[in-house]
Amino acid sequence: MKKITIDDLKQTSKLWCEKQEKKFSEDNLYHISPHIILDNMFYNKMSGLLELLKDGGYYYRKIYDDIKENGWNKKYPARIGIGDKGEIYTHGGNHRMNILTKLNLDYVVFQFVYQKNIETHVPVFLETGKNFYPNGLLPKWDRV
Repeated sequence: MKKITIDDLKQTSKLWCEKQEKKFSEDNLYHISPHIILDNMFYNKMSGLLELLKDGGYYYRKIYDDIKENGWNKKYPARIGIGDKGEIYTHGGNHRMNILTKLNLDYVVFQFVYQKNIETHVPVFLETGKNFYPNGLLPKWDRV
């Protein structure tokens, strides 16, 4: 599997925004460093999930133990969304992203998801009142 870098993500986004062309197939699986995801992309932080791991929440504990022991399962790839206005973000799987904060994996298996005209149900950043869309879905390096 090809390992995707931040530069790959930037080029993928630019090509999709400017020409609606897909640099990488949505059908293939890729590797990416979990640090690129956690440090640069939007995902919904779920503080309660980490508490469930401590308290023995069976469903999440089972996922955590599986990822810790076997790495990211390619049967359940993460998805990275590429939007037509520069958005690069995790596309679902927030519980697994939060589990990543407690693990030291070398890579995450993922697929690209290309989207047009993304809409979100979260109208503003709660802390600042700034418009969420598209700023909330932009990668860290492009946030306004």
